[in-house]
Amino acid sequence: MAANPVLAPAIFPMFQRKYAGFEAIQSNGVATCRVPTTGRHYAHRLHFKTSAGANLTQAEIESQVTLIKVKINGVTTHEAPPAVFHMLQKYYGDAKGATIVPGVLLIDYCRRHLTLPAERKQMALGMQGVDTFTIECYTGTLSNLAVIDFNASIENVESPLGPHYRLLSNPQYKNTTGEHQISDLPKAPNAALLAYHISLGSVPGVLSEVSLIADNVNLFERQAPTVTQQVLEDAGRNPQSGYYHIDFNLNNEVLGLFPWTQNKRTVQDWRLTPNWSTAPNDFKVYTEQVFNMPQL
Repeated sequence: MAANPVLAPAIFPMFQRKYAGFEAIQSNGVATCRVPTTGRHYAHRLHFKTSAGANLTQAEIESQVTLIKVKINGVTTHEAPPAVFHMLQKYYGDAKGATIVPGVLLIDYCRRHLTLPAERKQMALGMQGVDTFTIECYTGTLSNLAVIDFNASIENVESPLGPHYRLLSNPQYKNTTGEHQISDLPKAPNAALLAYHISLGSVPGVLSEVSLIADNVNLFERQAPTVTQQVLEDAGRNPQSGYYHIDFNLNNEVLGLFPWTQNKRTVQDWRLTPNWSTAPNDFKVYTEQVFNMPQL
């Protein structure tokens, strides 16, 4: 669709569009959507339906789709099950009443909790330099899922990919109580941390406190879940059951993040240490980060 000069960008900066949906939807398979590589992408909404067009419930989506991956030029930028995308929508969106709508799963590429529109736009995905953009839905046994429509919030502006948001998964295992030091979480010289979301595992586990150290500096020192909950609620977050959240953007500002490279020096010793009073067995740490950051 060609840009209409009558619709000035200042008046209609963003369009909501439906594109070709997912292909090869079947049990124990991988349904794929080829995302258009034009414009600037702010968010995608996957619409899960039955063959009769009825919306799936949140529980039905989470039971039939096991994993969602977003890939840009073949690189995985998002990897999590639907439950984590739903968790993030409630964690950031509940303060403004953005509830989960039956059938719809949000993949958000912007930081919508920031105050100014210009700040929220900074993480939008420009498509210059992007050759392939795909979303994959890994399925288990399908009971009523038959259709996945693809909808995009998109702006008719061409721009480079630039700094962009990623959601990564890091599996862990801890079958005893006590401290569990984690030093292999993803970090890169050109990236910055927004938040960690620690799942409480399959048992589930119970956390007594959490610490985070960067080159012997305590960023979070022995923080109990109840204290962290008050801190997060004061910042407009809604801490979610089954997770412990570490958030670097509590002031809701564009620079609310932790760059792993500062003053041309990259953090070497980076340790997240949950202390478990009940062991979780398998659990995951989900990392929200900004990739392709300029050097600070």
